[in-house]
Amino acid sequence: MSGRARTSSEFSVGSREIPGTIVFATLSATFVGPGYSMGLANKVANNGIVWLPIFAAFSLQTVLVGLFVASRLRQVPNAKTLGDVMGNKYGRLVQVLSGALSVALCAGIVGAIARAGGDILNSFTGLPIFASVVITTATVIVYSWYGGIKTVILTDTIQFIIFAIAIPFVAIGIVWHGGTGIFAEPMVTQKLAISSSFGGIEIMGMFLAFLLGETLIPPYANRALVARNPKSASNAFIFAGIFSLAWFTVCALIGILFAEGISQGENVFLNAVRQTLPSGLIGLVYASMACIIMSSQDSLLNAASVSFTNDIVGKMSSRSINPRLQIALDRWLTLVIGVVAVGVAITAPNVIDALMYCYTLWAPTVVLPLILAVTLKRVYPYAGFAAILAGGITTIIWEWGLKNPFGVPSILLGIIANQVAFWALQLLSRPCKLHPWFVPITTNNEFETQ
Repeated sequence: MSGRARTSSEFSVGSREIPGTIVFATLSATFVGPGYSMGLANKVANNGIVWLPIFAAFSLQTVLVGLFVASRLRQVPNAKTLGDVMGNKYGRLVQVLSGALSVALCAGIVGAIARAGGDILNSFTGLPIFASVVITTATVIVYSWYGGIKTVILTDTIQFIIFAIAIPFVAIGIVWHGGTGIFAEPMVTQKLAISSSFGGIEIMGMFLAFLLGETLIPPYANRALVARNPKSASNAFIFAGIFSLAWFTVCALIGILFAEGISQGENVFLNAVRQTLPSGLIGLVYASMACIIMSSQDSLLNAASVSFTNDIVGKMSSRSINPRLQIALDRWLTLVIGVVAVGVAITAPNVIDALMYCYTLWAPTVVLPLILAVTLKRVYPYAGFAAILAGGITTIIWEWGLKNPFGVPSILLGIIANQVAFWALQLLSRPCKLHPWFVPITTNNEFETQ
């Protein structure tokens, strides 16, 4: 499965023959990033156990995608990206727009988590933070550049095995370190309380952000596309969702029991490691944490570069791209996005807050039109474009223009606008001559007449 990718197809989806167990491992390794480990521990340390059910929304959506969407994604013929799936139903313009949003989302998340990788190396070795960020990101760039998705999946699987074995030692160390009586301590009891400083609407907004904000982002959709068959894709998502809930529970436990370490920002998780484990195991856990960072970064870098060349350059050009040029673009974009991520990482805010910014535009634009594209037999091409436009504009105005008045989160209004626009056009549409930019790429469509 490893080796140098020689074509853009190999770089993006490999042979499309990956077994379900490997898809499960690489999918789990991709989503368990610093936000879903150190970030969660820190949020629980600050605000209490209320963050666990919020994060559990991600687990719920992953299982739901496995039950209802992943197998349908795998059945889309010749799809290399989620942009291809959108183009199949909504036409080239929607594919280009989806590709642009995919690149922006992946690049933003890579920048958000690159700093966490630097923090881990800095904590373990004492190297300056800039050098630590460069070293960790450069390592990921090198093997992502060389082998594409095949190498990414192979390394993700190895990394998943490492941290799946190592991280439970942290939970065992916590109990061993504090004993069962630690759960009766006042600070722990306070953090276990469900009540929080968040209002009901704010909690709803955050729940929606985690329910839809990472739904089928490019590297996740890609995992469905590379699976051996639809059933493998479906099972991989279902079991990854179950695994994520167990993972979040361990991370929340760490945040509860080590809340006194919140003055050191994102390092509550690392403080727990240092306080609870014998020195012989600390190195193993640090290695597993590095694996967590790398397994998220490599998938995002690969997805961003492939989305740019396939969904933007490939569809805006009137001629087919030379295969050698396309694979070269895939590789150089991996490097460019990685370099930009280093710059972003130096000034990156809190990991979870940074991820929330990324989710803000993804959930109200691409997610629901993508799901409808693979679940409905027929969709009106203009409906997909209108939904993305309405959701995006509403979110931008409400979030950054009006600053979320009345405490209503922009993601909620954006999703409503997205679906109102989609169904208004879908239900009122009639057969018509479609503009060439909206003609579905590989499927017949009843809405177009000659």
